[in-house]
Amino acid sequence: MSDIIVVLSSQPKSIKKSKKTFDSLENQTLKPGIIYWFYPYKSKRFNIEYPEIPEWTKEYKNLQVVRCEDNGPATKIIPLLDMDIENNKKIVIVDDDSEYPENAIELLNKNFKPGVGLGYSGSAREYIPYDLFTSGTAFKTTGISWKNKVNIMLCSNMVMFPRFMYPKSSQEYLDDMKKVKNSFLNDDLMNTYYAGKNKIKFYLIYNQKHKNNFKEQKQEGNLTGTNKPYKTFIDLIWKRNRSVPTIVILLFFILIISLFIIFKKLIK
Repeated sequence: MSDIIVVLSSQPKSIKKSKKTFDSLENQTLKPGIIYWFYPYKSKRFNIEYPEIPEWTKEYKNLQVVRCEDNGPATKIIPLLDMDIENNKKIVIVDDDSEYPENAIELLNKNFKPGVGLGYSGSAREYIPYDLFTSGTAFKTTGISWKNKVNIMLCSNMVMFPRFMYPKSSQEYLDDMKKVKNSFLNDDLMNTYYAGKNKIKFYLIYNQKHKNNFKEQKQEGNLTGTNKPYKTFIDLIWKRNRSVPTIVILLFFILIISLFIIFKKLIK
């Protein structure tokens, strides 16, 4: 059985459009061992009940629908934490309103190794300007590279994380959500929090078949949902160790600014 577990959740209004997502997961060249669709009873955000589980879910042999409580976007992962799943399993998080290229899971899995998280879209906060290598499209790197290292994954384009990145129980996750500002509508922040805590580095993997999604998801340093939680980023990211390429880039910009100041003084 595959060591890959796919997880996703939905908002009540998106369920009728989600079948295309499951069709694209069904057509993957590398099949996941199981797909968990965490399906709440009631939406806290919209204060409405979820519809009945669609009949078409029976078409997918490896799909398991799990009823649960709504915890915002983090509903994709929270119920999984109380399941007996080995730490070396690979968790693939997807959205229910995206259609994925047939090689998406295979390409992430090919580049996966312990201690990393992989995705197709992310944002970098440690560079100046902070989104210099944000989209991952500036360099057509198909493997792990410092050029494609990011601080935060924007998971509408699929991410793969090791199970051990997350806490051992849903309650621990819920307790941690109280510590991270804006976390209810931004599971990306929680993933960043756990990556920093467990020393996991994030990298983007270029996918030729995913390029249209990159264009649509052109990042400008903003997150999904409500936010520009700069203080949160200072707490979660800026304290992380600087890499050599980052230091070189910082020194380069300092040199440029210094030369500009000197030049201005000389022309006076």
